[in-house]
Amino acid sequence: AIRKSNCYHLNGHNADCQFSNSLYMIIFGVIQIFFSLIPDFNNMSWLSTVAAIMSGFYSTIGLGLGIARVI
Repeated sequence: AIRKSNCYHLNGHNADCQFSNSLYMIIFGVIQIFFSLIPDFNNMSWLSTVAAIMSGFYSTIGLGLGIARVI
């Protein structure tokens, strides 16, 4: 979505901005398979901490992008 948005801003809204997401889906699938092979993955206490930190980063990025858009 970001690449498509940048393409439209650079080339105008009539430009043909098509991008493939296949590589990202394959990488996501490989990561999911890797994590499914970890024994007792649901008992890892650090996982909740990592998830909370990632959520905070995503929220901060979204907030920053929203503020930048308004400015």
